[in-house]
Amino acid sequence: MLAAFNLGTLYEDMGRIEEAISVYKRAGNLADAHYNLSRLYELVGQHGAALEHLKAYRKLVDPH
Repeated sequence: MLAAFNLGTLYEDMGRIEEAISVYKRAGNLADAHYNLSRLYELVGQHGAALEHLKAYRKLVDPH
């Protein structure tokens, strides 16, 4: 999970957004991966997917 997150971060830093998205999706339920997916999906215009991942992020960081 953490390795996938780190690879996603590397791809994102390199501007390889689609690859970053693909790898972040394999990072499991890491809150930061969902947050990054939300940002990247928003960036590429996939607003529904962005909202899904933002909700997952919020649920993980504040489960109440």
